[in-house]
Amino acid sequence: MTKDMVKDAQEAGEFLSSMRGRYIVSQALHIAMKEINSRPANLQEPSNVEDMKYLYDNVFPLYREFRTEDIDQLKMALVEKASEDGVDPHETKD
Repeated sequence: MTKDMVKDAQEAGEFLSSMRGRYIVSQALHIAMKEINSRPANLQEPSNVEDMKYLYDNVFPLYREFRTEDIDQLKMALVEKASEDGVDPHETKD
């Protein structure tokens, strides 16, 4: 593994542990489960959905908790957490 690869992996790990990273993974899990469950029964992957649901419920529940909340409240929470983490909330890697 090169130094750049190690650095990228460390940065990705830091992002994943941030509030925004956890929210993004939570949202992705929610969308993936919904998509898989919308397929015809013979194309669904029940064990994958069960594992996704476990991660969603136990590790990445943020999307479920916030999707019914006012978007401004979510933004405020993310900005507050980012400032606690010492991150500029307006700076993204997109």
